[in-house]
Amino acid sequence: MPSYPKARGGGDVKGEYWVCAGSESASALGLLSFLRSSLSASDATVAVISSDSQTEALFAAGAHKLYAVPDASEERLVWDVVDLCRKHLPVVLLFPATIRLRQAASQISAILECGLCADCTGLSLQDDGQLLMIRPAYGEHLIAEILCKHTHLQMATVRPGIFLPSFCYSRYGEIVSTCSRSEKTFEGLITLLEETSLHQEPLSDSRLIIAGGKGIGSQGFSKLRQLVSLTGASLGASRAAVNAGYAPYCYQVGLTGTIVHPKTYIAFGISGAVQHLAGMNASGYVIAVNTDPKAPIFDYADLSFVGSWEPLVDALIQHFSAKQFS
Repeated sequence: MPSYPKARGGGDVKGEYWVCAGSESASALGLLSFLRSSLSASDATVAVISSDSQTEALFAAGAHKLYAVPDASEERLVWDVVDLCRKHLPVVLLFPATIRLRQAASQISAILECGLCADCTGLSLQDDGQLLMIRPAYGEHLIAEILCKHTHLQMATVRPGIFLPSFCYSRYGEIVSTCSRSEKTFEGLITLLEETSLHQEPLSDSRLIIAGGKGIGSQGFSKLRQLVSLTGASLGASRAAVNAGYAPYCYQVGLTGTIVHPKTYIAFGISGAVQHLAGMNASGYVIAVNTDPKAPIFDYADLSFVGSWEPLVDALIQHFSAKQFS
């Protein structure tokens, strides 16, 4: 994955200044007005990430640009925002401090390895583009003024109602439609599975292997067997899954099992022990699904899904079942 720049460029106020509204646009209007007013003398762009239909109000409050994302789960919003940040490199990213957006902000800052100032009660943009963030500290007995000097992206959550919106309904802006990571990767996964040979083959000779780790449990392997029967793939397993009794030894992939070199290797719930990676690293295309974004297998994956294996497996089973009987 592309890395986010660690250092900020010095000098002028320029670039894009964002507010993440998600499905809660009403709570973001005041932040948009604050940014538009603070940046009125510059060429900077104020943008909002939103999944609802209040485009007129968002532009009237101050947005020059709207990144339209799907109204979906918090996890999907997090990864959509991460992908947008890595692509466009905003200077500032603000969130209304609602329950949902507080949680999303903390996850986004951790993934991008950027600082986050939480529950701000005041903000001020400096002449050099630095965001001065103000928040109570020590049980609200002191007021702290915070600068984020060492990362390109400056992030903050702001308590609702701190900034009041100011509307100008003659404003209009650009709407940028985005294709979410889950939509793009699911479509790509379907295509890969449909294009791969459907002939049953021994594990060592298979062109398509669908493998599971210990984390998916016996229920998970039952579903993988169903998916394997629908796609003609070979079933694989990690050593931990075999040791737990979820699959026989003949399915074990790795230096202590079978070394494989399929056209496509799909790993559900496999973190990527050294001996497992050594046994499948000659695969042509690797797809990994794991809840841990730091799982070693992601370093070897061409296509990565961070999240639970079950919704994706269920969707694939549904797709190929419908295709089989259509």
